[in-house]
Amino acid sequence: MPSPPIVGLFVFAVILLGVFAGWAIGRRLPEDHLNTETRSLVSLSMAVVGTLSALVLGLLVSNANTSFSERNREITVLSANILRLESYARKLVTG
Repeated sequence: MPSPPIVGLFVFAVILLGVFAGWAIGRRLPEDHLNTETRSLVSLSMAVVGTLSALVLGLLVSNANTSFSERNREITVLSANILRLESYARKLVTG
């Protein structure tokens, strides 16, 4: 698996390539594709994509938090059981 800096550079390069491709295609579009109605449609579409991305990231963080809390609870219960076992073992040894 590649290291995180390599993945970051790859993602940056892909995004940069997309920017340049969009810039080149945008220069060749006819004027009727560049009117205010089309711009508002693109703006609305980007708002929907941004909202859905935020929703997905929020659900991802929530799921990670739930998983962390569950593991934390399991560790706490396991630690309490070990302390009880140690206390029980001392009682058996001391009589």
